[in-house]
Amino acid sequence: MKIYTASKIWHAPLWQSLRDSELFTVTARWIDYCDGDHPIVDDKPTLWQHCLEDVTSADAVILYCGAPDEQQRGAVMEAGHAIGQGKPVYCVNTCETFQACETSDVAFTHHKLWNWIRHRTGEFLPFDIGVRLAYQQAWTHNRLDKRLAAAAYQKGED
Repeated sequence: MKIYTASKIWHAPLWQSLRDSELFTVTARWIDYCDGDHPIVDDKPTLWQHCLEDVTSADAVILYCGAPDEQQRGAVMEAGHAIGQGKPVYCVNTCETFQACETSDVAFTHHKLWNWIRHRTGEFLPFDIGVRLAYQQAWTHNRLDKRLAAAAYQKGED
């Protein structure tokens, strides 16, 4: 199963570590960009085209919030790419971006393809635990979707 990873750029080494350990197949190219790389500094259209292509080649998106005060502007766009293509998003923890406020009720977080991965007490999940839980849920949903599609095909409900 292929995962697109979304978070702040300073979490890139954590995603690289998961990818390099071969625990996950990661489609996101942004995790290998450095702050000074051409697409980051001089070519945002190419950066966003890569993100769209990488979301398209993934089965799901795992979005990681590392702190309550993080602002996840790019990750919102990436999540929108996924939901627009019918792909699930698994959001580990939460942050200001995903909390209702005076100017937004964050309605998109109630979409049927949006999934929360949070500790029942509200405590922040560490990256490795949260992302593994998200991957397990994504893998389970992916397997179930494939079984349902196969059953529908066999019944002629294509």
